[in-house]
Amino acid sequence: MKPLIHLAIILILLMVAGLVSAQEADLYPLEEAIPAGVNDPRFNENANACYIGGTMSGKCNNTDVNDDNVIDDFDRDWMWTAGWHRIRYDFGLTPSDSFDNAYETVLPEDAVRPIDSMSAGCYELIFEGEPERYILWPGGNNAQMIQLFFRDTCEGPFFFFENVVAAETYEAADLICKRDLGKHLYAERFASSFYYCVYYRPDFTTYPPAPSSTGE
Repeated sequence: MKPLIHLAIILILLMVAGLVSAQEADLYPLEEAIPAGVNDPRFNENANACYIGGTMSGKCNNTDVNDDNVIDDFDRDWMWTAGWHRIRYDFGLTPSDSFDNAYETVLPEDAVRPIDSMSAGCYELIFEGEPERYILWPGGNNAQMIQLFFRDTCEGPFFFFENVVAAETYEAADLICKRDLGKHLYAERFASSFYYCVYYRPDFTTYPPAPSSTGE
C-alpha cells in the first residue's frame, strides 16, 4: 500500500512541476518559428524580434542582462520587451531617434542616436542650490574620469571621479552610460548637468539647475 501512496505523491509532484513549466512557457514564449508574415509589427501587435528570424532570435531567453550570473524573470522580461521595440525599428515604424531609451542598447551600432557634447571648460557645480565645487570637463559626450576642484579657476588641489558624463537631460546621460559601460548601468545625477554611471536604477527627484561655465 505504501509504495502506491509514494507513487501517487510522485505523480502529483510531477503534475505540479509540469503546470509551473507550462505557466513559465506562457510568460516567456519559445523563440519558435512562426508563419511568414505573422511576425510583422505592421499587422501584428505581438510581433517581436526575439522570434526565430528576428534580429534578436536566440538571445531573449538566455541573456544575463544585469550580469548577476542568474537568468531570471528580470532578464527575460527586459529582452522580450526590448525585442518588441527592436522589431518596430527593423520595420521602419520607430526611427532610432524615437526609440525607447531604456532599450537603446539592442539597436545596431550605426543606429545610436547622436548626443550633443558639452564644451570643455571649468564648470561650477550646484549642490542643493549652493555652489560648492568646480569641475574641469575635458569636453565630449562619453563617460570619463574628471577632476573636481575647490577653486573657480579649476586650479590647485583636486580629486578624481570616475564614470562621469555631461548631458543636458537625464535621458541623454543614461544613453551614454549604457552605450559606453553596459546596458545594465543607469545614470544618476551628480550635480548640475553631470551624472554618475551606476549599477542600480536611482529613485529620481527634482534636480538642481544646469551649470554655468566659469572659464575655458
